[in-house]
Amino acid sequence: LITVLAENARLVIGIPLLSGMLVLGMSFLMTPGFTATAQILSPQQQNTASALLGSLGGLSGLAGGAIGLKNPADQWVGLLKSQTIADAMVTRFKLRERYKLEYNFEARKVLSDLSRFAAGKDGLITIEVDDGDPQTAADMANAYIDELSKLSDHLAVSEAGQRRTFFEQQLRTAKERLIAAEIALKESGINTSIIKTSPEAAVTALSQLQAQITAADVRLQVLRTRLTENSSDYQDAQRELTTLKRQLTQAEQKNSTAGHSQGTEYVTRFREFKYYETLYE
Repeated sequence: LITVLAENARLVIGIPLLSGMLVLGMSFLMTPGFTATAQILSPQQQNTASALLGSLGGLSGLAGGAIGLKNPADQWVGLLKSQTIADAMVTRFKLRERYKLEYNFEARKVLSDLSRFAAGKDGLITIEVDDGDPQTAADMANAYIDELSKLSDHLAVSEAGQRRTFFEQQLRTAKERLIAAEIALKESGINTSIIKTSPEAAVTALSQLQAQITAADVRLQVLRTRLTENSSDYQDAQRELTTLKRQLTQAEQKNSTAGHSQGTEYVTRFREFKYYETLYE
């Protein structure tokens, strides 16, 4: 056995020893890599979709199921991956010069390969950044949080401005229509037959029917997103909407035939006035 080993010493001992020394030398030439990790709790900020759902009252559960809102942390992860934050990181750390790249999209690609984001079910967002320098990796991980905060503030301001502009326009329109409805109501006049028509009761009944029709219409639109028109649930909802519309038509016809035309005109204008008054408020 010793003779055989001696004859094959170069193969048995020399090659493994040489390979080990070569690998050891290569390891000294390799650049070490470091990973910095940062964790933040996703901001508990109510987004526009949630605010709109809240304004729907009893319909919020129905609409929420149709929209299919996901974990809010996923939205913030999407912002972290956005081009806006990537460009800010490229500029902040001069990544084009650091990696000797000519264009921004190349630097964004390298940054994307070095960065990882994950959203946990507990609401925590994990940010990981790889770099050859541990301090740079840590600075970049923390910088992601800073840039996310800046972008969040900018979006909040922009969104608030858009909402304000929208509501101001709606307010002006509602005010103009309210004034016009009030003038029309005053011009209609009041007499005994008008009083007998009880405009308050007529407005209440018709408003309830209109609200039921709106709710049924929303439910039908929701079902349309996940069911076919041949589905029994969809057909039931469609029949319910048709029935409510028929009831509204009958109620309007009944009101139109009860009393003088002047009273009918007054009820119509009174209902319109109450609608725009509520809308304006």
